[in-house]
Amino acid sequence: MAKAELSSLGIAETLDSALRVALAPNGFELAGLLPVPARGDRHVRARTLEEILETLDGEPGSAAAREDEIRYYIIQVRNTPGGQMIAAGREKIATPSSNPPQPSPAPEESAKLPDGAWNIPFLERNAALLTRAGEHALARNIWTILSKTGACTGRAHLGLALGFELEGKTEEARAHYQESLAFEPSLDAARGLAATHTRLGRHADAARILERATTLADITSAARLELHWACSNAWNRAGKPELSEASAISALEIDPSRSLVHSNLGAIRLKSGRIDDAAKSFRKAIELSATNSRAHEGLALCLLETGQKRLAHDHLARSLAANISNPRALQALAGLALELKTYPVAARILTEYVEAHPVTAGLLYSLAGLLHLMGRHEEALETAARALGLKPGHEAASRLIRKIDRSRIDRGQNARKDRDRETPRNGVSHRPEAGAPRIGAAGTAI
Repeated sequence: MAKAELSSLGIAETLDSALRVALAPNGFELAGLLPVPARGDRHVRARTLEEILETLDGEPGSAAAREDEIRYYIIQVRNTPGGQMIAAGREKIATPSSNPPQPSPAPEESAKLPDGAWNIPFLERNAALLTRAGEHALARNIWTILSKTGACTGRAHLGLALGFELEGKTEEARAHYQESLAFEPSLDAARGLAATHTRLGRHADAARILERATTLADITSAARLELHWACSNAWNRAGKPELSEASAISALEIDPSRSLVHSNLGAIRLKSGRIDDAAKSFRKAIELSATNSRAHEGLALCLLETGQKRLAHDHLARSLAANISNPRALQALAGLALELKTYPVAARILTEYVEAHPVTAGLLYSLAGLLHLMGRHEEALETAARALGLKPGHEAASRLIRKIDRSRIDRGQNARKDRDRETPRNGVSHRPEAGAPRIGAAGTAI
């Protein structure tokens, strides 16, 4: 092992030995020596050490000291059993030439055991601490040592994979997750490997890993259900609907009360064109959870396929009531509202959405059309102008603005005509009073 790779361990061992020698004669012993991330900012250190470094307001020592020259450690000290009595009596029996025995570090607090072998639990704890602190290079040095000991090779590769994943090095993480599974199959390694395959677009590979993980021993039923569900999603992304459906059914065999799994199964069946089976799955999902947004949306799509547009409109509204952040459902609801001439519900939901979310020009145009049809012309004009601001070439929004302008001009002209008819000429109003007879051209009453 290169000297640079063990520098942090060497410093820790030196401090450990020196502190034990200094503390023992006074009735204390070293309970722990924990490294602090050297390059983390104050908040990272505080979180890593559970808020006990809140007073660390800058670098100790010279203000000119470079960050990479500084190492931090937390020293944990405790009373030695009977140590205070020993310390009190030491002055009575000690002579100027007497030297107290120098205790060797306790094996559990040293990087190496008395026989020179690596102290595996101690190294694992420190590597995990460094990983949580974001000190991936230092943690990697220790995990690499552990991967070569043969005693915890699978866990060491899992630690290396996690560090690479946190650094965004997906391919390196995938390789170490693979090694971890080969040496020591575990749920964490399987999930990590499947996730890296997914990020790399290898959805079938991810599904196979998850499928094999369902056979791991000593995992809970809940974990096995989640694996089947994730496997179903992976097969669906890989374009394998039959395998996706089989995995979803396996999940429901473990727990048939999972509303989201039923809605996933409905989506798989809808995608395969099995409308009736899909509708049954969506209805079951809604029965288990009335706020399952995806189930309401899926059932609405099934109802549209069978021509039940009014019911589809209602389920889209319920879907958006549960989760308004669904532009696809919003657009579908707006289209149905225009077709069915039921504007208020869709207009209210779209207005709520555009006030709090990023929007598209098409969605703004749909809202503007609904507002115009409801007679809210000024709001419609403003909304259509927003659509044009997002997409200057939006021809439908331009036509709507021209239509609203013409309607406004027509309303103004009609209002002037009404005023002209009511304006008296020569002091006589030419608008007959209510109930008064109208006079015909021959002077006879009509």
